[in-house]
Amino acid sequence: MMELRDIHVLRGGARVLHGIDLTVNPGEIVALVGPNGAGKSTALGVLAGDVRPVLGTASLNGRDVADMPMTEQATLRAVMRQSIDIPFAFSVTEIVEMGLLMRSGDRTARDIIERALARCGLRDLAHRPITQLSGGERQRVSLARALIQIESSPAYGEPRFLLLDEPTASLDLTHQAAILHTVRDLAAEGIGVLAVLHDLNLAVVMADRVAVLSKGVKVADGPPGEVVTAERVSAVYDTKIEIVETNGRRLVAIGT
Repeated sequence: MMELRDIHVLRGGARVLHGIDLTVNPGEIVALVGPNGAGKSTALGVLAGDVRPVLGTASLNGRDVADMPMTEQATLRAVMRQSIDIPFAFSVTEIVEMGLLMRSGDRTARDIIERALARCGLRDLAHRPITQLSGGERQRVSLARALIQIESSPAYGEPRFLLLDEPTASLDLTHQAAILHTVRDLAAEGIGVLAVLHDLNLAVVMADRVAVLSKGVKVADGPPGEVVTAERVSAVYDTKIEIVETNGRRLVAIGT
């Protein structure tokens, strides 16, 4: 299990997170939502070991993240960043391969790389320099690299986790759907997933649980149908929101 317990984070003297508690269980998809500046990426950064809280504990499979070397953390969790900023013309395959931790059994490194490229729709771009890719294509490269890290981890006996920071922000509908299916497949394989999302409709469709942050405070956490209500979302986003029922599905829409 990944867990944040009573996390407080300061930046520039301002408190960004106020006593955040959050858990991600193996095989579970948790969507972290909220308006800009709510602290979503900061919370993910604490779990990833990139951000040190002034108070509270981030743990990974029962161990304090602060006490774990980054090399050990890398075997248990992978992080998809919002973007890849590499000024050198490495190929897509070379960038993706950077996530490879080790070979295992009869699964060769090439098998793992090919699988990740296929899952992210990158086969046709495999030899393209990263400097020639669009923002959405770079996002898919970042995801493929994280998938390789998860699949090549030597920690097969322990739960593993994937942290996604706005994984669909620059993607078209086709690739958003592909990400959705990939994340569901990973969860079915026992991988715990935490995804920072702006798209509430995608959060409702993708996640087992939705956690809502507002001004650095967690205001709700639970099943999507219970958490994503017109009243709560309108209050958190300070905008009139309606929940529309269509064909048995709930859609979040801006009110008129």
